[in-house]
Amino acid sequence: MEITISRSAGIRWLGIAFTILLVGASVFYLMQSGMLAGWLHSSDAPKEEMPPLSAIVAENGVETFYTLDYTETADTWLARLCIQSTETGCNYAEYLIAPSIAALMVTAQPQTGCTASSIQKVDFGDHPEDGAEMAWDWEIWKVHLALDAPWEGVDKEQDVYVFVSTSEGEWKFDHILFGEEAAKYVEVTQ
Repeated sequence: MEITISRSAGIRWLGIAFTILLVGASVFYLMQSGMLAGWLHSSDAPKEEMPPLSAIVAENGVETFYTLDYTETADTWLARLCIQSTETGCNYAEYLIAPSIAALMVTAQPQTGCTASSIQKVDFGDHPEDGAEMAWDWEIWKVHLALDAPWEGVDKEQDVYVFVSTSEGEWKFDHILFGEEAAKYVEVTQ
């Protein structure tokens, strides 16, 4: 008894075998790479949300502000801060903060790094430009900071309030709130 398979049936069976081989190879690859497990169990794993960009900008600004190295000049510190600051924030740092930083570099000789994490947004709004239809957004974030080597008279860990804005078209660090500016938020968040 001889079995004959027509040419069209042979091509059909070859196509089916190729498809089964391709699907099998794909499943094997997905299993080996872990992607299949990720797809199957993705709903079980808690999803970690990324903080808003404004919070990340606030954290980066705090880390830059509090990272001090007495072997550098205050101008170097200011340049690092101004790269990520609004023009207003840079001017504020240059004229009001940098002279104190320069003196601190000489007297306390700090050499510390800083890590920061946003705790919560405590205020927000928009500010219309004079005569313009556009408004820019601003937010104030409560940020926790930790210094790896605080200088004398400074706490290793503390919370600060940070003003960030989109006044230049993207979220940028403006300044850390001090004194009366921060006092109204300290009362609300404690």
